[in-house]
Amino acid sequence: MVKIFLPVLLLVHLVILSRLTFTAWPEMLFYPYLFLNGFSFYKDFIMPYPPALPLFLSGIYSLFGVTPEVLKITAWILILSTDILLFLILTKVLKSGFLALPFLAIYILLQSFFDGNMLWFDFATTAPLLAALFFILKWLESGKTKELFWVGFFLALAILIKQTAGIYLLGFLAVFMWIRGIRGICLPATLRVARRAGGLRGRREIPALAGGVLMVGIPLVFYLTVTGGFLHFFNWVLFYPLTEWSRFPGYVDFLVPKRYILAAALFLSPIAFILFNFKILKEKSFLLSLIFLVASLIAVYPRFSFFHLQPAVAFTVISFAVLFASLPKKLRIFHLLLIATTSFFVVKIILPLNQGEPIRFYGENDKRLAGDISVFAGTDRKIFLLGLDSSLYVFSGTLPPKNWSDNFGWYLEIPGVQEWVLEGLESGRPDKILWRVPATGLWFEPGVYQPEKIVNYLKTNYDKEKELEPGLSIWTRKD
Repeated sequence: MVKIFLPVLLLVHLVILSRLTFTAWPEMLFYPYLFLNGFSFYKDFIMPYPPALPLFLSGIYSLFGVTPEVLKITAWILILSTDILLFLILTKVLKSGFLALPFLAIYILLQSFFDGNMLWFDFATTAPLLAALFFILKWLESGKTKELFWVGFFLALAILIKQTAGIYLLGFLAVFMWIRGIRGICLPATLRVARRAGGLRGRREIPALAGGVLMVGIPLVFYLTVTGGFLHFFNWVLFYPLTEWSRFPGYVDFLVPKRYILAAALFLSPIAFILFNFKILKEKSFLLSLIFLVASLIAVYPRFSFFHLQPAVAFTVISFAVLFASLPKKLRIFHLLLIATTSFFVVKIILPLNQGEPIRFYGENDKRLAGDISVFAGTDRKIFLLGLDSSLYVFSGTLPPKNWSDNFGWYLEIPGVQEWVLEGLESGRPDKILWRVPATGLWFEPGVYQPEKIVNYLKTNYDKEKELEPGLSIWTRKD
């Protein structure tokens, strides 16, 4: 029966996604596009994320072309792969593939409507995080050291997709030390064991875990060494996000509508069944799923959006399943009905209104504008866009000068960054720029923000040629 219903659920997931608007985030096209056109990550353009997802997409695009349609198919394949990984974990914790099916169905419903019809860094971490949890559960069952190698590998892979996934690694290390009774590490690299002989096993397990991490980390170090991007990587992926950007107005945004707070409360409410079985807090599988859930909620920082909650959806469903398995049989049906009911109301609350619309960021106006850009850019293909989506470079087949930054204030208000972009403009000397008049709003908001030094440079070195449409004009270099 499982062999019949699992493919049916996967097909249902595809049908739901096909009815919702797909979001083709510009970064998912533009970062790989630049890499495929000879730009180095971090050194030649600002990218505030680790490189694993853009590199993966670069490989896909090199085979099939850089288009929103290829991105959508890739996203759907990853979504279905995540479904299968989740099903394997649910089968393991419930000891039944049949019981796993209703929980997978609930996940499919929630994943789709939590802005799930897209590919973004947060969702891309879900599959490796689930793979890591799967091998953690295998390690707990078998005690085999080799499982920890794959735990380290997949946790490191998740971190290489988005740096906030480091929270999951810290969470697992805390559980690992609690299980093994390791209270600290004494120099030189000898373990002090607080209780039982598990610490001797820990001597073998820690190198296995570290080996998996290094398997992913060494290629990154090699790439940064070859390209000379160490300092840029450190600044844009770690230092500035942790120290500078939170000071920029509007960067941290947790103004959540009340109905979304209600949706979140309903979403998590079935976990209250812990009250019927406090002993489950000692259950390692539940503790791990709960720690991963908490980590996924912390990783939503610095701004609330439903697509940032994609990993949280998966770990919440796993927590529900483990809790379900621990309950007395007379409470199980009620628990499952509560989960299904609250999931239905959550979807009703956040149901998107843009069903069946064209691909977001690739509408008819984007296609028309891309055609216009390719015409006036000519054979040189070099152009500079200010106030427009970076994906228009992709659609028009053009390139910005090296030393490029997206038009976000938290990037460009870092001291020296505008000067760095101006160096690229001066050396690359694009003949044309396309400039959109800023929207109305607070000066720091995306779409409103204008980098003062770059704007002054453009006004000094370019003349307005004509308007393509109201508020959007072409400028030509003076010399």
